[in-house]
Amino acid sequence: MSDWKIRTIFNELSDSYAKYYSPTEYAAVGEIIISFKGRVIFKECISKKHKRFGIKIYKLYDSKEYT
Repeated sequence: MSDWKIRTIFNELSDSYAKYYSPTEYAAVGEIIISFKGRVIFKECISKKHKRFGIKIYKLYDSKEYT
C-alpha cells in the first residue's frame, strides 16, 4: 500500500469516529497484553505477568463501556 492510500483510510476512519462517538467526562486509559509468540520488533516481555510475551495495547475505557 502506498502512503496516500493509508492516509486516506486513516482520514476516513477518524472522520467516522468523530461522527459516531463522543466521549463522556468519565474516561480512563488502560493497557493490556495480547499473547503473541511470533517475531515482531515491538513484542514485550513482562516477567511478572501471566502472559509474559505479547504485544502491549493501550485502550480507552469510557463510562459507556466502549474500548
